[in-house]
Amino acid sequence: MIYFFNRKTKSIIPLIMILLLFFVPMKLDNLNIQSNPLIVMEEAIGGIFTDTETNLQMIEANVLMNINETFKEEGDFMISFDGNYTIYNPGETQVVTIAAPFYSYYDIEKTLKIEIEGMEKEFNITQLFLSKYEPPSLYGRKYAICVANISSYSNTSIRYTFSSEINKFSDTIANKDTNIFDTIMITYDVGTARAWNGVTTETVEFRIYGEQPKYFYNNTDLYDNLKFSIFNFTNGKSYVWSWEETVIEDYWVFVEYAYESLWTLHPTSGFLLVTSIIVMVISTIYIKSRIKD
Repeated sequence: MIYFFNRKTKSIIPLIMILLLFFVPMKLDNLNIQSNPLIVMEEAIGGIFTDTETNLQMIEANVLMNINETFKEEGDFMISFDGNYTIYNPGETQVVTIAAPFYSYYDIEKTLKIEIEGMEKEFNITQLFLSKYEPPSLYGRKYAICVANISSYSNTSIRYTFSSEINKFSDTIANKDTNIFDTIMITYDVGTARAWNGVTTETVEFRIYGEQPKYFYNNTDLYDNLKFSIFNFTNGKSYVWSWEETVIEDYWVFVEYAYESLWTLHPTSGFLLVTSIIVMVISTIYIKSRIKD
């Protein structure tokens, strides 16, 4: 044992102990962090954008997501999406390809409708949409693609609607290894507004029925042009984000639910027990070797 703890190895023992402590899970139930993982924009329902640079302006956007948390069991949500966008063309009539991004566990194929000036349009759904504004998706982003005729010197209304059930513990999400986390985030990608020319007035409302989220996006202290409010209604609350005639600096808005999952480690966890024993054994050996010296 003395040979193991020579002067060179003794100096790294504290470092090994510190590294082991990083593997000991810690529950941060009281840490109210209102932030998002870097990849969450990939997991978001988005606004709309084109495949090339454009002088078209998205002068107004109104998005409503009805989120029914009381649907089925805990962790099941029924979401109804209604996105309304007004595009202004300051020049001659243009025919453009428009994409609306969705995360793959939203089942949009059966219920999605796209309307331009009140007329229903045909669309395709693809996993890959090459655009100056959207990098290749690595986490399951998919796109509803349609061709739009944007009239000259006038406004054109574009509307996307769909309903979808999402479930944190569903096979679809489990196959993407997202069930290792004990949270589910419902996110809207407002950053897509920057794909259009000029400024935008936009309102995004999450109308949530039933249990309310543990965390939500609120960066009004960082962005002066963002307004955020919470309103009560019967059986729920509305979370409303809004911007007025501005370039939207935010990338997304979201709400987050936290759950106990099979992957959550508790004080009786075997991993926690083994890790604690290892730390104790190394500590004991290290102290004894110091005493012998």
